[in-house]
Amino acid sequence: MPSALPVAVRQQIIDLKSKGSTLQSIAQEQHLSYSTIRQVWKRYKAEGNKGLSPHYHKCGPLPGPKCAALIYRSALWLKRGHPDWGAALICLILQDRYEHMTVPSERSLQRWFKAQKLYKHKSCFTAVQSPTSALPAYQLHEVWQIDAKEKLCLTSGQKVSYLSVVDEKSGCLLKAVVFPLLSYQ
Repeated sequence: MPSALPVAVRQQIIDLKSKGSTLQSIAQEQHLSYSTIRQVWKRYKAEGNKGLSPHYHKCGPLPGPKCAALIYRSALWLKRGHPDWGAALICLILQDRYEHMTVPSERSLQRWFKAQKLYKHKSCFTAVQSPTSALPAYQLHEVWQIDAKEKLCLTSGQKVSYLSVVDEKSGCLLKAVVFPLLSYQ
């Protein structure tokens, strides 16, 4: 989109036209397009001196999505129906379903979802717990904890790995194995 003409240039166009110059000659003299000169003159005749000021509120991108309304509605519909689906998956589904149409980028979909407040708040996400951490062991040998430490350095400088197996109920060490690293490690 071209930049707005300065008010001084607009005033010069009006002065030249008021003195009898044609719009075509003004366009050639000012090195501007004929339609630009005609639009400035037309606004001046309709609004007077107020028509000389640029309409900056009309500058910039148009509000709303720049794709087909069908794509926009489909993306929002999919997100509302499947809140756990991400923008990448929805983008792939839209590309498969509407292969003859241009589908916006994943980032555009994310902006749309955020604007429509379709994302869950972070407080809604809970950490997944393993089944063993939720239930304590009630009998011996019901639950074992296996832990491994790798590349431990002994005082001799040798690197070893360490594997231990502990009973959760009693806390007893069932087995502990120390072994050297293999040559390729």
